[in-house]
Amino acid sequence: MLDTCICSFIMRKQPETVLKRLEQAACLVTGIVVSAITYSEMRFGASGPKASPRHVQLVDKFCPCLDAILSWDRAAVDGTTDIKVALRQAGTPIGQNDTAIAGPEAGRLGKLTSPTL
Repeated sequence: MLDTCICSFIMRKQPETVLKRLEQAACLVTGIVVSAITYSEMRFGASGPKASPRHVQLVDKFCPCLDAILSWDRAAVDGTTDIKVALRQAGTPIGQNDTAIAGPEAGRLGKLTSPTL
């Protein structure tokens, strides 16, 4: 699952090594997925008053390439909550959207998946 920063990097820079690695990973797992939060952030960024026509074009071209947008359902909320609690207990809380982005995958897997925990 890609977060907003990675999606932005891929869209802006289109680094060949990252694109190849992403293609390999997509073949091994369920494809290229983002959370509903990431999708919302990308779409919102493309609709802002400071969004350049190039940025809008990049988002419009990138989003249809996604294999899935993970919904923010009960499992995602539970996963988000688990991540927030674990990070707070570790003394390393992160932003609300960052935990919400990780939530669907953690909820789907039924466990925490962050390498920072």
